[in-house]
Amino acid sequence: MASASAIAPVTVCGVFATSHRHSGAKAGPRPLFRAPPPFEASRFPGSFRQEGSLRRGLGAKGWQLRYKEKQIETDVHDWRIKQMCEVAHKYYVDMWSKGDEAVAEEILDEEVELKDELWGSHPFVGKAAMKKQVKAFRKLYPDLVMEIDNIGVYGTQDLAIRWSARATNLGGQHPTHHYTHFSGISSLHFSDDRKRVAEVVTYRQPTSEEMTNKCEVSWRREPSTTEIQLVPLHVSTANYDYLPELKKGKAA
Repeated sequence: MASASAIAPVTVCGVFATSHRHSGAKAGPRPLFRAPPPFEASRFPGSFRQEGSLRRGLGAKGWQLRYKEKQIETDVHDWRIKQMCEVAHKYYVDMWSKGDEAVAEEILDEEVELKDELWGSHPFVGKAAMKKQVKAFRKLYPDLVMEIDNIGVYGTQDLAIRWSARATNLGGQHPTHHYTHFSGISSLHFSDDRKRVAEVVTYRQPTSEEMTNKCEVSWRREPSTTEIQLVPLHVSTANYDYLPELKKGKAA
């Protein structure tokens, strides 16, 4: 029996929100907000719905901000948001695009974590590991340029960054010399004083080389659907003609 009110998930630009609908309603779930058109600033729900000062800090634009470095001073009046935007700018423009280790030392928390959801692997933990990852990626793509497109603000210690990047694979053992354009959305969580990045969770497109490698790894490691279905069938019917290793083991 359905409850009087159910919660349905709503996805907007990779960020999950929730909306309520009554069990008797015929229409689908009503989103909390409309998805913005492509390349427009995003609106992210956050804890500062109750924080009037922070809302006023963004002025008439509410919770959305089309990123322009020169307009931060005039468009953003809340010092907390302004400070996080400045650190985010250094993170992408100076640390990733220029490989500036001094900036990395300044803006990264000692226990910073980087989680790249493209690969779904364990996060890089610690400032040293983060700097090593940046250096390794820039070795493969020495002309890497990353730019901030939009900034979404939620809470007083978090930003959602929509970014784009371009690079050429000129390094590594087998450089392809292919030009790549890729983009993504990252959630940046800051330290209590908002001067350092404490956590980064990234959802992004792969580079062309990553896409090729991902497909090759998938084909090498994962059995086909046919193999998955046939092996149990042969075992259950004792048809060992197709599984000589099992037949040999039984004879032994």
